[in-house]
Amino acid sequence: MKLPNEVNVSGINYRVSEVNQIEHDDANWGVTIYETHQIQIKKSLDKERKRQIFIHEVLHAVFFESGYKEHDEEMIDRISTTLAGTLKKQGNSLNYLV
Repeated sequence: MKLPNEVNVSGINYRVSEVNQIEHDDANWGVTIYETHQIQIKKSLDKERKRQIFIHEVLHAVFFESGYKEHDEEMIDRISTTLAGTLKKQGNSLNYLV
């Protein structure tokens, strides 16, 4: 999957990059760094997992830019899984997200 180079969340451009390893956290597949407006996704993931993690991290950025500093990880997981499935079913009309 080719991820976009950036995603705009409420006027803030988050740089998106694929990395070999998530800095300071071997267990995570993705991370959103709010201070520097970055989203990092583990490069070795398969296409479907990379898409899911990208959407998950974008949701973290959306919550943060909406003023929520603390995020319920279970809620983000559930919403991102549902949103990933919804966007996938939309086909080419939303290709830039999936």
